[in-house]
Amino acid sequence: MKKILLSLVAIASSYMAISQVVFSVQSPSNISGIYSFSNNGDGSSWGLANLNNPANAVEDTLMLVEDGATGLNAQGHPISEEGCTALTNDLTGKIAVVYRWDGVGTTHQCGFGTKALNAQNAGARAVIIINREPGTIPMSGGTDGTNVTIPVALISDTDGAALINAMNSGSVVVFIGSKQNHFADDLGTMAKDVMVAKEFSNPALLSQNATEYNIDLGLQVRNFGTNAQTGATATAKIKYNGNTIYTQTSAPFNVLSGDSIVVKFPQFSQTTYPAGRYNLTYEIINPVTDQDTTDNVHSIDFMISDTLYSLAPLDALTNLPINTGGTQPSTFTTNYDACIAFKNANASRVQIEGLYFSASTNSTDSLSGQEIVVSAYEITDLFDDLTTAPTAGNVNIFPITQGFFNYPQGNQANMQREFVYQPFDQIVGLENDKRYLFCAQASTNKIFIGYNTKLSYEKNLDSLLQPLVPVITDASVNLVGFGADNVPALAVKMAANTVGINEISKIVMNAYPNPTKGNLTITIPENGNGIVRITDVTGKEVMNANVIFANNKTVINTENLEAGMYIVNVIVNSKVAQTTIVKQ
Repeated sequence: MKKILLSLVAIASSYMAISQVVFSVQSPSNISGIYSFSNNGDGSSWGLANLNNPANAVEDTLMLVEDGATGLNAQGHPISEEGCTALTNDLTGKIAVVYRWDGVGTTHQCGFGTKALNAQNAGARAVIIINREPGTIPMSGGTDGTNVTIPVALISDTDGAALINAMNSGSVVVFIGSKQNHFADDLGTMAKDVMVAKEFSNPALLSQNATEYNIDLGLQVRNFGTNAQTGATATAKIKYNGNTIYTQTSAPFNVLSGDSIVVKFPQFSQTTYPAGRYNLTYEIINPVTDQDTTDNVHSIDFMISDTLYSLAPLDALTNLPINTGGTQPSTFTTNYDACIAFKNANASRVQIEGLYFSASTNSTDSLSGQEIVVSAYEITDLFDDLTTAPTAGNVNIFPITQGFFNYPQGNQANMQREFVYQPFDQIVGLENDKRYLFCAQASTNKIFIGYNTKLSYEKNLDSLLQPLVPVITDASVNLVGFGADNVPALAVKMAANTVGINEISKIVMNAYPNPTKGNLTITIPENGNGIVRITDVTGKEVMNANVIFANNKTVINTENLEAGMYIVNVIVNSKVAQTTIVKQ
């Protein structure tokens, strides 16, 4: 399968390094494990750019920097721990911990490269920068970064707080770099290596028995150590309400140094699925003492919900998606949609009523007055999987319902990353085995739609080859999106179908005057709320508006369109129409 991923810009999107490059807390045990991070191999202008080389790996004790400055930054941390001037403490043989510039003041600001170089000059073996926001971002080294020859990692504010709390109670040891050959005996697996449920949350109406809902289970076990491992096993367990309802242990297997093996388990299925949370845990058991057990256990929740469909994990208390950071395409002209895909053999049992989403901006921008459009589209192309699907830019979709949310003026401060429920203007009943997209759309590069990177579907994508997280950029659909480890934090509210199947049927429309210079009258044999979507001949969307058809017609203004040919799409009462116009 040829996968073309979109490039992205992230305000706070967590990034789990590929291959065997990891950020792993070795001790204390209560916070040990692998953390999401970005590093100086992700950005530009750094002296050390290749953490895939095991020789560049570092394992050592953490120490906060101190540069002697006074006062607190906007996040309430000592400014002296931002490390913007020569450090006053000795970091020899330590991994430096430093806060990112708070984004507000101007007298003590500095770039990532400057912080890292100051720590390096004080003897640090590596640097950890704690972000001022959730998630992480790629780091540019700037002028000073070219002189940095030690690893530099950036972690989220919440992960940073966990490290600081642990440091206040004792020593914290972290490993940064390639695990390959770092230990003699070291089996492990990563988030991208395990099969998970096809979605985090699936409605109970679509999960009634083993035929309707099941999970393919398996994982890839990697030998990071220098020694060959023999007689290892792996287990898969699923629990519901604390009770084990599935357990399987693999046959013993052997793995050479630097090699891996795929372990498969029998499919998980049940005669019934009570609503609630389930937990899937994979564990690798090495007959010899494994010298790094932080990646031997991988635990993932999934759930059967009364109403929600979501690929992103849902918070255990609120049942809202978990936003680990905001993401947007690196380039777009008019708008972009972050989407999740849906297809189900029993979809006609449900109707879609609305979408949960969140958004954020950089600290210098605001959500005040900004608009988010929530949409449901049908993919009208027929294909089996991604090997036969249309390529990016050639995917045909049609809007079936929309909703519009406007952030209140002057009230953005308490709505950054806050989840919003926006009902669709029209409740729509779905059809069996049709492909749908549920999306949140932004029309400015100031807005980052919320994403989650704590749950990876990469193994699922490689195995099942089905669209998961498409992105629409200027009306061009990319079915792969940013990749299966970068999931829109969206949840669709579904309910038992009371409106019937909304089959899309075509109707005849007329648009005049054609050619037009300004107002365009559209007539169809329908009345009610509708959507008018205009694209140019390349497929780029130039207008998307909610309208009302009264006496079988509506009027739109095309004065802002440049001269040329356009395609007008209309949907009303689940019926569609299309025609071509010329703007003079």
